[in-house]
Amino acid sequence: MVKHVIFILVFVFSLQVSSEDKTCPDDSCMDELSLFLAGERFEQAKRGETVARFSTLNDSAYGVYQLATGDKLGDDFGETHGVILEIAHTDRVGVNYKLVYFTNLYSEQISDEYRTDENGSTFDQYFTEESVLKFIINNRSQNQSEYFEYGVGIMELNRDKVGSWLSSSKQQVVFHDLIGSFHPNNIPSAKGNQRGIFVEAEAGKDIVLYKNESQTIRVVGNIAIRSVVNTIKDASSVSLVNGINFYSQKGKNTFAYKAGAKFVSTAHQTSSNPSNSLVFSVGIAKGDYSFELLLHKTISGDRQNYQNYNLDDDPVLTLQFTGKIKPN
Repeated sequence: MVKHVIFILVFVFSLQVSSEDKTCPDDSCMDELSLFLAGERFEQAKRGETVARFSTLNDSAYGVYQLATGDKLGDDFGETHGVILEIAHTDRVGVNYKLVYFTNLYSEQISDEYRTDENGSTFDQYFTEESVLKFIINNRSQNQSEYFEYGVGIMELNRDKVGSWLSSSKQQVVFHDLIGSFHPNNIPSAKGNQRGIFVEAEAGKDIVLYKNESQTIRVVGNIAIRSVVNTIKDASSVSLVNGINFYSQKGKNTFAYKAGAKFVSTAHQTSSNPSNSLVFSVGIAKGDYSFELLLHKTISGDRQNYQNYNLDDDPVLTLQFTGKIKPN
């Protein structure tokens, strides 16, 4: 079924792209496309722009609570720590190209007991470190409500040893030691490492639900279907997405604000019970930069678990920084 969805989406997009006029003979059309819209900095890079984005995610308030009180909650497991690095460029005809590196750590505590060693308070955990490098292309900057996005990438599931600074397992160890938290001791599990390649596709529609005359307030809805086909067993999925975003901004050079909510239902191979989750976001932006805070919570169903330790339903908090890269 997933392969059929991918094929249909690719076919529809190929017809759509072939019928579009991708030329811009003079600067007048570019001027029309650069009209002020509230909160546009939060959306896809505008034509001719290159942006970089850094995101860090952790399993929510548990780490914050420990930093504030010094108490160990013993629940820093499951999907626990990750980093996303992105660089994207939109050309003059509105095609966006994006390179994404993603590393995320999933873990399971072996014993409820902590011990004291040269690293201080230490616990043993089994782990899976998921690392992804992918290239994505989409047409969301072509000022049309319907869009298509597709990508290709490689994935590695490391269950063997702690890697370099680019790996989430290393980052967790360094961060915990830096703040004086318990030291995670990663134990190789019986299940070996895995490597695979994947393709992904998304087709969606953005719907402007409300926009005032001065365009200082916008409310935009989104509906989409997203599919992933992976050579790693159980890593393929199909998701349905429904979301809404509210943007407010008084003028082109003033602060912009965002608030959003999204519902995601994902059918996957590790369970016949789809995973249903909510994502809430708030953000602030000005000029070339934006900051968003996102909270992701699984509310029902079974989480996709090809990582083996992606079992708990703790909320995941993401801090996301985005900045425009100016030419020299």
